[in-house]
Amino acid sequence: MPSTRRSVLRAATGLSSLTVAGCQSFSGDSEPTEKPQIDPVTDYTVVTLRRADGAPYRYTGNRRSGESLVVGSSDDIDALSFPTDGSKADEFGSFVRETDFEERSVLLYRRRVSECDRQHVESVWRRPGSLSVTLCRERRAADVDCSTDTEVEVGIAIRVPFTSDQFDQPTASTSSECTDRFGPRDTTTEGA
Repeated sequence: MPSTRRSVLRAATGLSSLTVAGCQSFSGDSEPTEKPQIDPVTDYTVVTLRRADGAPYRYTGNRRSGESLVVGSSDDIDALSFPTDGSKADEFGSFVRETDFEERSVLLYRRRVSECDRQHVESVWRRPGSLSVTLCRERRAADVDCSTDTEVEVGIAIRVPFTSDQFDQPTASTSSECTDRFGPRDTTTEGA
Protein backbone atom coordinates (compact mmCIF):
# COMPACT_ATOMS: atom_id res chain seq x y z
CA MET A 1 0.00 0.00 0.00
CA PRO A 2 1.53 3.30 -1.05
CA SER A 3 2.38 5.83 1.66
CA THR A 4 0.77 9.18 1.48
CA ARG A 5 2.17 12.31 2.96
CA ARG A 6 -0.71 12.32 5.46
CA SER A 7 0.03 8.76 6.68
CA VAL A 8 3.75 9.53 7.11
CA LEU A 9 2.95 12.66 9.17
CA ARG A 10 0.44 10.71 11.27
CA ALA A 11 3.07 8.01 12.00
CA ALA A 12 5.72 10.63 12.90
CA THR A 13 3.28 12.38 15.23
CA GLY A 14 2.47 9.11 16.95
CA LEU A 15 6.15 8.26 17.44
CA SER A 16 6.99 11.70 18.85
CA SER A 17 4.05 11.42 21.27
CA LEU A 18 5.36 8.09 22.52
CA THR A 19 8.87 9.55 22.91
CA VAL A 20 7.63 12.53 24.91
CA ALA A 21 5.37 10.32 27.04
CA GLY A 22 8.28 7.97 27.72
CA CYS A 23 10.52 10.86 28.79
CA GLN A 24 7.86 12.27 31.05
CA SER A 25 7.21 8.97 32.79
CA PHE A 26 10.96 8.39 33.15
CA SER A 27 11.62 11.79 34.69
CA GLY A 28 8.63 11.39 36.98
CA ASP A 29 10.06 8.19 38.47
CA SER A 30 13.39 9.68 39.55
CA GLU A 31 13.83 12.43 42.10
CA PRO A 32 16.02 15.40 41.23
CA THR A 33 19.40 15.39 42.95
CA GLU A 34 20.01 18.47 45.09
CA LYS A 35 23.50 19.87 45.24
CA PRO A 36 24.70 20.64 48.76
CA GLN A 37 24.63 24.32 49.57
CA ILE A 38 28.08 25.90 49.72
CA ASP A 39 28.33 29.44 51.08
CA PRO A 40 31.39 31.66 51.31
CA VAL A 41 32.15 32.89 54.83
CA THR A 42 33.13 36.55 54.64
CA ASP A 43 33.04 37.66 58.27
CA TYR A 44 36.05 35.78 59.60
CA THR A 45 39.20 37.38 61.02
CA VAL A 46 42.77 36.12 60.79
CA VAL A 47 45.99 36.56 62.75
CA THR A 48 49.21 34.82 61.74
CA LEU A 49 52.50 34.23 63.50
CA ARG A 50 55.73 33.38 61.69
CA ARG A 51 58.45 31.73 63.80
CA ALA A 52 61.94 30.64 62.87
CA ASP A 53 62.83 29.38 66.36
CA GLY A 54 59.84 27.49 67.72
CA ALA A 55 56.20 26.52 67.38
CA PRO A 56 53.47 29.17 67.11
CA TYR A 57 51.45 27.26 69.73
CA ARG A 58 51.54 24.04 71.74
CA TYR A 59 48.55 21.82 72.51
CA THR A 60 48.58 19.44 75.49
CA GLY A 61 44.97 18.23 75.43
CA ASN A 62 43.57 14.78 74.74
CA ARG A 63 42.46 15.40 71.16
CA ARG A 64 44.82 14.73 68.30
CA SER A 65 45.86 18.13 67.00
CA GLY A 66 48.20 17.45 64.07
CA GLU A 67 48.49 20.52 61.88
CA SER A 68 45.00 21.82 62.72
CA LEU A 69 42.90 22.32 65.81
CA VAL A 70 39.42 23.68 66.52
CA VAL A 71 39.32 25.87 69.63
CA GLY A 72 35.78 26.18 70.90
CA SER A 73 35.83 26.46 74.70
CA SER A 74 37.81 27.62 77.70
CA ASP A 75 38.88 23.97 78.22
CA ASP A 76 40.56 24.10 74.82
CA ILE A 77 42.31 27.34 75.83
CA ASP A 78 43.59 25.69 79.02
CA ALA A 79 45.29 23.02 76.88
CA LEU A 80 47.05 25.61 74.69
CA SER A 81 50.19 27.62 75.29
CA PHE A 82 51.52 30.45 73.16
CA PRO A 83 54.95 32.08 72.97
CA THR A 84 55.25 35.44 74.70
CA ASP A 85 58.48 36.70 73.20
CA GLY A 86 57.30 39.65 71.15
CA SER A 87 54.35 41.80 70.16
CA LYS A 88 53.30 39.56 67.26
CA ALA A 89 53.45 36.43 69.46
CA ASP A 90 51.43 38.19 72.18
CA GLU A 91 48.87 39.35 69.62
CA PHE A 92 48.49 35.79 68.30
CA GLY A 93 47.83 34.29 71.76
CA SER A 94 45.52 37.13 72.81
CA PHE A 95 43.49 36.77 69.61
CA VAL A 96 42.71 33.14 70.43
CA ARG A 97 42.15 33.63 74.18
CA GLU A 98 39.83 36.63 73.78
CA THR A 99 37.35 34.82 71.52
CA ASP A 100 33.71 34.75 72.67
CA PHE A 101 33.14 30.98 72.47
CA GLU A 102 29.38 31.35 72.95
CA GLU A 103 29.20 32.81 69.43
CA ARG A 104 32.50 31.98 67.72
CA SER A 105 35.34 29.51 67.48
CA VAL A 106 38.92 29.56 66.22
CA LEU A 107 40.57 27.29 63.67
CA LEU A 108 44.29 26.92 64.35
CA TYR A 109 46.68 25.77 61.64
CA ARG A 110 50.40 25.15 61.85
CA ARG A 111 52.45 24.84 58.65
CA ARG A 112 56.16 24.61 57.79
CA VAL A 113 57.09 26.75 54.82
CA SER A 114 60.24 27.95 53.15
CA GLU A 115 61.65 31.15 54.61
CA CYS A 116 61.04 32.72 51.18
CA ASP A 117 57.33 31.79 51.12
CA ARG A 118 54.34 33.24 52.86
CA GLN A 119 51.07 31.52 53.63
CA HIS A 120 47.72 33.15 54.18
CA VAL A 121 44.00 32.41 54.16
CA GLU A 122 42.47 32.66 50.72
CA SER A 123 38.89 31.68 51.64
CA VAL A 124 36.57 29.94 54.08
CA TRP A 125 33.51 28.04 52.84
CA ARG A 126 30.59 26.59 54.77
CA ARG A 127 28.58 23.50 53.91
CA PRO A 128 25.86 22.06 56.15
CA GLY A 129 27.76 20.75 59.18
CA SER A 130 31.25 21.46 57.84
CA LEU A 131 33.78 24.14 56.97
CA SER A 132 36.56 24.15 54.42
CA VAL A 133 39.52 26.49 54.30
CA THR A 134 41.72 27.36 51.32
CA LEU A 135 45.23 28.45 52.23
CA CYS A 136 47.52 30.09 49.72
CA ARG A 137 51.29 29.70 49.56
CA GLU A 138 53.20 32.24 47.50
CA ARG A 139 56.66 33.79 47.29
CA ARG A 140 57.47 36.77 49.46
CA ALA A 141 58.54 40.02 47.87
CA ALA A 142 61.80 39.88 45.91
CA ASP A 143 63.50 42.38 48.24
CA VAL A 144 62.99 40.16 51.33
CA ASP A 145 66.27 38.63 52.55
CA CYS A 146 65.62 34.88 52.85
CA SER A 147 66.95 31.42 52.03
CA THR A 148 64.98 28.72 50.23
CA ASP A 149 66.94 26.12 52.24
CA THR A 150 65.58 27.40 55.57
CA GLU A 151 62.09 26.57 56.89
CA VAL A 152 59.95 28.48 59.37
CA GLU A 153 56.72 27.60 61.14
CA VAL A 154 53.62 29.63 60.44
CA GLY A 155 50.66 29.65 62.81
CA ILE A 156 47.31 30.74 61.38
CA ALA A 157 44.36 31.54 63.65
CA ILE A 158 40.99 32.01 61.92
CA ARG A 159 38.10 33.25 64.05
CA VAL A 160 34.81 32.12 62.46
CA PRO A 161 31.27 33.24 63.41
CA PHE A 162 30.11 29.73 64.37
CA THR A 163 30.42 27.75 67.58
CA SER A 164 32.47 24.56 67.33
CA ASP A 165 29.41 22.33 67.77
CA GLN A 166 28.01 23.57 64.43
CA PHE A 167 30.63 21.84 62.25
CA ASP A 168 32.92 18.83 62.10
CA GLN A 169 36.70 19.00 61.81
CA PRO A 170 37.25 21.47 58.95
CA THR A 171 39.10 20.47 55.83
CA ALA A 172 42.00 22.54 54.52
CA SER A 173 43.68 22.70 51.16
CA THR A 174 46.74 24.64 50.11
CA SER A 175 47.12 26.21 46.70
CA SER A 176 49.79 28.22 44.96
CA GLU A 177 47.13 29.66 42.63
CA CYS A 178 46.48 32.75 44.74
CA THR A 179 43.69 34.81 43.25
CA ASP A 180 40.69 36.72 44.54
CA ARG A 181 38.32 34.21 42.93
CA PHE A 182 38.41 32.04 46.09
CA GLY A 183 37.10 34.71 48.45
CA PRO A 184 38.16 37.70 50.54
CA ARG A 185 41.91 38.19 50.55
CA ASP A 186 43.79 38.51 53.83
CA THR A 187 45.96 41.60 53.42
CA THR A 188 47.03 42.05 57.04
CA THR A 189 49.70 39.34 57.20
CA GLU A 190 52.46 40.24 54.73
CA GLY A 191 55.09 38.75 57.03
CA ALA A 192 53.43 35.33 57.39
